Amino acid sequence: MRSYAAKSFKGIQVTGVAHERSYVTHAPICRIFLQLSEPPPLGWSYLYCKVWGTVNYESKAAMGAEQNCLWIECVPDDLNHLHLPWVNEALKEANAQFRQSQLQKTVALRKEAQQNAQSQAALNQLATNMTTAAPQEPAGRRHGFENILATLKSTFTPGKRKLPQ
Repeated sequence: MRSYAAKSFKGIQVTGVAHERSYVTHAPICRIFLQLSEPPPLGWSYLYCKVWGTVNYESKAAMGAEQNCLWIECVPDDLNHLHLPWVNEALKEANAQFRQSQLQKTVALRKEAQQNAQSQAALNQLATNMTTAAPQEPAGRRHGFENILATLKSTFTPGKRKLPQ
């Protein structure tokens, strides 16, 4: 799949009929595959079908998307004068909505990167402050577990222990 930046998406158009894929479903109705100007980016086909679902006109045809094509089920003679103007309007709307979603995604990714950089800077500052502010232990003084080990060692080392008399 292609990855689209908001600026690089120019929009998808119908460039012709994919005759090799088109077929008769129930005469005179055919499933006509319309070749797209480029492979649709992830999510565009779903968006187009969603937009097509909102289109209302008399004798509206069933329509869908498959690979690099849109398909429409209609009488071939009705395609150009009845359906194609509506298909092109839905294309314009789907392209506009896709561009908008890509812009929103770009803004969100930039904001996330900025927040990550700020959080990383705060962590780095915290680490620096903790390193420089760590208390220094006086020489010869032991704390906690080290003190216990030293006491046990001196108590149980042979030759240093006094036996009761």
